[in-house]
Amino acid sequence: MKKWKPISALFLAFAIILGLAGCSFRPGGGDKAQNHLYYLNSSGDQIVAVDYSFGAADPAEQAMELVGMQSQDPVESGLQHLLPDGVTIDECTLDGTQLHINLSKPLSDYVTTGKMLIVGGLVRTFIQIDGVDSVRITEAGKPLCDLEGNELDSLTLDDFIENAGKSINNYLYTTMTLYFADATGTHLQAEQRKVYYSSNEPMEKAVVEALIQGPTTEGLYPVLPSDSTVLSTHISGSSSSSSSARSSSDDSGKVVSDSASGRVCYVSFDKNVQNTVNNVSEEVSLYAVVDSLVDTCGVDRVQFSINGENNTAFRSKISLSQQFEKKEL
Repeated sequence: MKKWKPISALFLAFAIILGLAGCSFRPGGGDKAQNHLYYLNSSGDQIVAVDYSFGAADPAEQAMELVGMQSQDPVESGLQHLLPDGVTIDECTLDGTQLHINLSKPLSDYVTTGKMLIVGGLVRTFIQIDGVDSVRITEAGKPLCDLEGNELDSLTLDDFIENAGKSINNYLYTTMTLYFADATGTHLQAEQRKVYYSSNEPMEKAVVEALIQGPTTEGLYPVLPSDSTVLSTHISGSSSSSSSARSSSDDSGKVVSDSASGRVCYVSFDKNVQNTVNNVSEEVSLYAVVDSLVDTCGVDRVQFSINGENNTAFRSKISLSQQFEKKEL
């Protein structure tokens, strides 16, 4: 176990000098791997990534670089640090592949909203350290909890859906049932995943984005191309479990109304979804989305479109002019 306690100004200054020696904080920093520093925008509702290159290869020194940068002015104007004034990182402990950082004071004493946005930014920052797979955050030595009181122990990037690059304001917490391919690419297997997703987007969109992100369970395989994009989602209709209806147009402005009863989820992808994923069959890719939305969001059927059009076929084999119900594969 390695432990660092950056508790003095002199120690922090040393860490910053160490980071500045031999690296550029802007793009083009030599042959070193490109990483990022993460900040909040001026309104505090969005994580902003700024290119950064580590000046050291040792994990302890990389941790000190990142801790040191938390006490310096942001490298670009219009940005603010993840941590509010009055809160510092006073301890870093590396135990195997998990990094523990202890905050000097509770975040909730300084922010009323956006706490999980800060946590997501910290995880994204420190998980860049060589060999670190997860991050545990404590506040004044006590376990960190989200706004619902859930204790947060070991966090990875897989715990957050769309936690960078978009306005977020806050995270919602949910358990998703996601379906991915087995080793043969012809059958689906379920994965239960507890995640935080942006309160600014509907759950069904977060579900599809989690599928694009890929599985976290060993032995399961991706079903959608990693470069595919969800252009829009909306749910309309009602069922015995929900009488409310939601609707919105996709990016092309086209809304397709359903005439059948029950809740229908409309999902529009960009053209990249047509690319194949390893040896996964077309049917497995499509029904992974359908089954995940049915089980997690309580819809009855799913209607797909590509760039707003559904008079086409999915990978030239499955017509998208129909609505799909859950199917066991």
